[in-house]
Amino acid sequence: RGAGAAPLLDLAGLPEVPAPWAAAIGERGVGNEEALGGAGNGTAEGLTALAARAPPGTCARYRCVEHRWWQKCQCNIECVRHGDCCPDYQAQCSRHGGGQLVVQRAWVAMLAGGTDKKFQQLLCNVVKKATKGPICHNGIIFQGSVNGKAGYYFLEYGNSGYPDELTGRKKWGLSIAPAAERFKSGKVLAREIHGDFSASLSRVVEQVRDVPYFLSLAAIIRLQHRENKRFSEHLMCSDFTAKVLVGIGCLHNDKASWNAQPTDFSSSATSHQLRFTCPVGQDFLFDTRGK
Repeated sequence: RGAGAAPLLDLAGLPEVPAPWAAAIGERGVGNEEALGGAGNGTAEGLTALAARAPPGTCARYRCVEHRWWQKCQCNIECVRHGDCCPDYQAQCSRHGGGQLVVQRAWVAMLAGGTDKKFQQLLCNVVKKATKGPICHNGIIFQGSVNGKAGYYFLEYGNSGYPDELTGRKKWGLSIAPAAERFKSGKVLAREIHGDFSASLSRVVEQVRDVPYFLSLAAIIRLQHRENKRFSEHLMCSDFTAKVLVGIGCLHNDKASWNAQPTDFSSSATSHQLRFTCPVGQDFLFDTRGK
């Protein structure tokens, strides 16, 4: 096991706080959007129904997806440069419209597995074995809103098995899901990051969300051996999280970030220290089990 991994195996001494999304559900018995004051139409079924009723040739119909040659117009960030955006791209998908994120508080999350989804748990076990550490997945938990819906959300990269709030689809790549759905039991290791991240996170998500996910063995090996000389074209969850943190001004754009592995984000990590450029707290545990 690499240096810096061992301290995370013993979580008994870390402070624990009730996960606020779990506490809200436990007290009121309602879902994420209702508990936190947002609209209740953010489910995959709701988005699909809305898209079906939208006019053809619009992002409301196509949703905010990667370039598709058969569409009459496009709904990804590159359409601005190519001049083939659907007329409602700015309103539906851009960071100034439907893709806008509001961030009031944010935390770097470090997951050790425990999901009830078998495929995702298999992936987690593979990552743990490859990196010789107890953490298999990273992302950003934030309190705020997505497309006007208030709540707590988890931003990640990979395949969570949950529908993405921006597209309504379960997919490989960037995904944002309500924390109350994503974390249903157990504990989540986290560190709070401090800053005004709303505009910068909206920009980073708009830039990255349409990049097709590609599982590259060469990219995995470079990351495993920390040989990247820049951010890889084909990201994994940990270097994606580092890229997001660089993009929002919270992490140095350097070799440590380009080669970030899941355990590196812990305040206990010693062998491969990331250079944070925003105030960042110490490790603690979110207890997601509610009351």
